[in-house]
Amino acid sequence: MISQVKNHSHVFVVDPNLDDYRHLVEAFSGDGVGVTVFPSARAALRHDPQNPPDLWVVNMNLPDIDGADLLSMLHGRYPGVPVYLVSDQYRAEEEIHARCSGAEMYLCKPLQGTWLMTPGMRLAG
Repeated sequence: MISQVKNHSHVFVVDPNLDDYRHLVEAFSGDGVGVTVFPSARAALRHDPQNPPDLWVVNMNLPDIDGADLLSMLHGRYPGVPVYLVSDQYRAEEEIHARCSGAEMYLCKPLQGTWLMTPGMRLAG
């Protein structure tokens, strides 16, 4: 089931390819939307659960765990926070796996900032 996505003021990204998100960090910075990028699941899980993001964006292929497995952990630690799973390139089997795992969205790189926003938000520039 796809949940209604609210405006996100802080997005946490878990992806070893940090440069793939540089454009999002730059685009969102002028609009008061923070983007924090973690290079691994382990780094993301070290974050204080008392300060949750408004959205998680998780790569399906992390160096230390499967993205769908991390999604399950994040849902347990951060109930109600949507998790989008991302692939470096589209694969039908990964989309099916993402949907069956409970991801609110399955996206492929390169990500567009508008994919993470609702109509009430706008990108800088």
